[in-house]
Amino acid sequence: MVESGLRRLIKLKAALYSGGSTARFLRMAAEEYVGTLPDKACVDCGSSSKVIHQLETLTCTVGDKIHTVKVKGVPMYQCEK
Repeated sequence: MVESGLRRLIKLKAALYSGGSTARFLRMAAEEYVGTLPDKACVDCGSSSKVIHQLETLTCTVGDKIHTVKVKGVPMYQCEK
């Protein structure tokens, strides 16, 4: 749960940058974020691993309906062996 001070800050920034739409502000922030994952050793065998981008499928229940959301380009580590 987001604490109230952070929630107010997000609403303020949404008012300044996206016409008051918190959803649009969060989408804009997510689109602009460019993070990089550091190189890591494989947790199973200790050899090197590389970052790949995969399709992630998530399911959630809203009311009595099950919804599926597909997210493209989710970064994950893959062992190079």
